[in-house]
Amino acid sequence: PRFYQAWSLSLVSLAWQNLGDLQQAQTAIDKSLSLLQNQKGNAEILAVALNTQGSLKIKMGQANDALEAWKQAELIYTKLKDNAGKIGSKINQAQALQAMGFYRRSQKLLESINQTLLPEADSKLKVQSLHGLGVALQLVGDLKESEKVLKQSLTISEKLSLDSSDILFSLGNTARDLKQTEKAFDYYQQVANNPKNRLIQLEAKLNQLSLHIEQSQWQQAFDLVPQIQSGLDKLPPSRGSIYASVNLAKSIAKLMKAPGTAKASLNRNAAKILARAIKHAETLKAS
Repeated sequence: PRFYQAWSLSLVSLAWQNLGDLQQAQTAIDKSLSLLQNQKGNAEILAVALNTQGSLKIKMGQANDALEAWKQAELIYTKLKDNAGKIGSKINQAQALQAMGFYRRSQKLLESINQTLLPEADSKLKVQSLHGLGVALQLVGDLKESEKVLKQSLTISEKLSLDSSDILFSLGNTARDLKQTEKAFDYYQQVANNPKNRLIQLEAKLNQLSLHIEQSQWQQAFDLVPQIQSGLDKLPPSRGSIYASVNLAKSIAKLMKAPGTAKASLNRNAAKILARAIKHAETLKAS
């Protein structure tokens, strides 16, 4: 039946997203949603496809479109009386609100979700909700509470043997804002040691790089640059890889302050990285 094909295409889209090929992901989810139009008895598959569409839109930097897709998914799950699906869609909406800069709204939504989940058994949903709330609290400057909530999320994640890279990365960011530099380095290193998610691995190394520069630890900073460049070379064009390239170029520009630096060589390197980021951005725009 067509709705099984649509469901498969939704999974294919997620796979392409995880590989960083957003153009292929877009093609797959568009076909999936097209097959589901005017089909009866496929509400659950439509909700899954809308969640997949939302995750793609957020990766493409289209947070408003992501929010709309996740709201539609929530409505379907509510009609189906699927509580887990409904809560998952709400957690996704909180992520979109954060991406749009509505940190307080995101925080309130996540707090209400956490109240719902509090009496429930530990689950991946609870981990995601606590993680989202921890990030929201960090963004609004409530750092001690952010650290507490993120640690709760990490404890449950480790208990359930889930990949905790995202949570460790967020704990690193909160520790950094708390001026706990060594603790931040340690969290980032745990992420950098985990090969499951290459993009977040790179982001952790980039944050270590900028911390080394802040601390005037020039040699450690210079040692990290080729590792990060090598990692970037292996990533396909995506919003995340473009941000990572721009982040690296900014750090390389700051490295020019280091004593005895070959400024011309660094300048060329930064320009080359930015040129590739622009090329990737144009590839995504054309897709």
